[in-house]
Amino acid sequence: MRRDIHALFLPIFPELEIDSSASRFLEDGGISLLFGETREEYVSRIIDARRVAEETADRWRKTVAQARSIAGPVLVAVDAEIGGIERLHRLVTSLPSLEEAHRSTSEAIETRSKASAVSARNLGVNVFLSPVADVLVGPNPWLEGRTLSEDIGEVTRIVSAFVKGVQDGGVAATVKHFPGHPICVLDPAVDEGEVPHSLEELRAFSAPFRAGIEAGSDVVMMGPAIFKATTPPTAASHSAELISLLKGEFGFGGVVLTDDLDWKATIRDMTIEQSAVKALAAGADWMLVSANGVPHITSMVGAIELAVEHGVLSADQIAASASKLRALALRLT
Repeated sequence: MRRDIHALFLPIFPELEIDSSASRFLEDGGISLLFGETREEYVSRIIDARRVAEETADRWRKTVAQARSIAGPVLVAVDAEIGGIERLHRLVTSLPSLEEAHRSTSEAIETRSKASAVSARNLGVNVFLSPVADVLVGPNPWLEGRTLSEDIGEVTRIVSAFVKGVQDGGVAATVKHFPGHPICVLDPAVDEGEVPHSLEELRAFSAPFRAGIEAGSDVVMMGPAIFKATTPPTAASHSAELISLLKGEFGFGGVVLTDDLDWKATIRDMTIEQSAVKALAAGADWMLVSANGVPHITSMVGAIELAVEHGVLSADQIAASASKLRALALRLT
């Protein structure tokens, strides 16, 4: 079971290397890595010149090969957003810009997205943490500048084409951030940002998520903000109600991924260990762990083991999620 629990974490490593921490995680049963970027890179959407110079295609392949030599089939994720950050910079066929996407046919977006996925897969990358399916109607400092359009129909069209292309290219797409954040006045990364909408109001923004799921997205990421639509209000990553909605009404049978377990709106007054247990209890399969949270993986594993012993979590549920993730890694490797 301890190896199964390790398989449920998606830890972020800011540098393209299998350091001692990553190596230990993989040896203990981990099968997923997210090679991230700095906050400055993410906000500016420009990868640092040092990283561009150092991160060659050969280095990506060698790093992924090293991970596979330890863990076997692995899920290697990056941010790759239309109009947002492209972690693989010049190494892959670029995604269309936001302006290009709006001018392009759905078929052209699909073709370009597939080409980007195929070239990423050649580097060993097999998960894109995109597309962003949220549609904004008010203030949202976290997502402003990262969404595809204010037009729900246009977002729906681009999300569907992107997912079809990426998945056809052999890379898992990740539709995010369910169930949408039309308004969130405070940034959930650093504040207890709330989405004020009712469940019925949120359904009005659901078409892009439905389109991504219908297009075959392997992964859906839950949102980090606190949703007043739930009882009691809680982050989507911790909400059994919203995860059940995703699996039931939306018919999603793939991997349910949390946003960062330690973002303020998600963790609130909990420890990161409690946050991990709560995410699994809500029905999540896969848990995103920030670089700051990575040193706590061992204690999170211990907390999950205790939760199983006390009947808070099911060992069968953990095994099922681990099996789902291993099957995805095997299919995409």
